[in-house]
Amino acid sequence: MVDDINSKTQKAKHVPMRMCVFCRKKFAKKDIIRYVFSRKNEEQYGETLEVDIAQTKEGRGYYVCSSQECQQKITQKGSIRHKRKGA
Repeated sequence: MVDDINSKTQKAKHVPMRMCVFCRKKFAKKDIIRYVFSRKNEEQYGETLEVDIAQTKEGRGYYVCSSQECQQKITQKGSIRHKRKGA
């Protein structure tokens, strides 16, 4: 009787999911790499794409899985620029 009550009250933890912008597959947030455009040196270099390891930087984030194909696409010049909203 007590075991039934404990099993009903324990809920499974929510795992945030994110989708890769290239292959469109879903992954757990901790298993996917987030990229963000940095505006630190925008006057000199323009916006630069950098990895957001802590996944806390400001700006629109782009999630890319760790597959070799998707990682090659993110490094190609202009491949992520057309994914940007409003740009």
